[in-house]
Amino acid sequence: MNNKIEYIKHNAIDTGKWNTCIDNSYNGMVYGYSWFIEGMAGKKWDALILNDYEAVFPLVWNKKYGLSYLYQPYFIQQLGIFSLLPLTTQQIWNFFDTIPRKFSFREISLNASSRVFMPDTELSDRTTYILDLNKPYHELYDNYNADAKKNLAKSAIKQLDSINDVPVEKVVEYYKNAYGALNPSVKPEVYEKIEALGKLAVLNGKAISLGVTGAGGELLAAGLFLISHSRAHYVLGAPSEEGKAYGATHTLIDAFIKQYAGTEMILDFEGSDIPTVAYFYSKFGSSPTTYYHLKQNLLPWWAKLLKK
Repeated sequence: MNNKIEYIKHNAIDTGKWNTCIDNSYNGMVYGYSWFIEGMAGKKWDALILNDYEAVFPLVWNKKYGLSYLYQPYFIQQLGIFSLLPLTTQQIWNFFDTIPRKFSFREISLNASSRVFMPDTELSDRTTYILDLNKPYHELYDNYNADAKKNLAKSAIKQLDSINDVPVEKVVEYYKNAYGALNPSVKPEVYEKIEALGKLAVLNGKAISLGVTGAGGELLAAGLFLISHSRAHYVLGAPSEEGKAYGATHTLIDAFIKQYAGTEMILDFEGSDIPTVAYFYSKFGSSPTTYYHLKQNLLPWWAKLLKK
């Protein structure tokens, strides 16, 4: 593999070649597709591209005080370099050395294949919980902890049931109602973007939406799972107030696990560094894994003062 890395502005990116690269990347994931990045970032993203789209690195940017910076969009867990073949440490360094100096502040969550030391860079671990579903359901269920099993038993008594094809807008509505107040920095337009993207992903066969209903047919929980490269991301999910009392989210996740048990699918719970959330995901036999969050501050001295 040669090492010609070019900085390409958004309007010159060949999205056909880009998405083919993501399709065939050894570390590809749904977040790398041009339509997903554009859905959350609009046209404010450029790229570093190795040779003829043998590896790609999206650079999602914005401006503040007249300065350009790189950032991680909401609802995109990981970005970084996506490549047809594994890259050497030197090749990864070459990518980062090629980022234009105009992006003087950089904060990016990298995919797990970019776990290499980088000089003059602040790297911190972010945690996600993953569960390999390549076992029969009964074996996966055996690895649930006692609390998960108790909640599922309670759900069965209450006659909770799972359903497919819940409208994506319902998933977003339930998520906003349950957690919106905990995330005040997430503006209404961000929810509009993830709703539109969720619908597009379902149409493209890159997502499924599930729900949990009560004995009377009322919707008690809803969730959206993005699916690509044999990996499912639990990107949105929440119960109603009544669903919380019934432990409906346990039934929601159990339904997904049951549906994909015995396949090569990996379920990525997408969190968390918050102990209570991490505990909830660990109930299902999942294991923690980490990826890097990168921070580089190359701002001029006066801009550093503005950030304080």
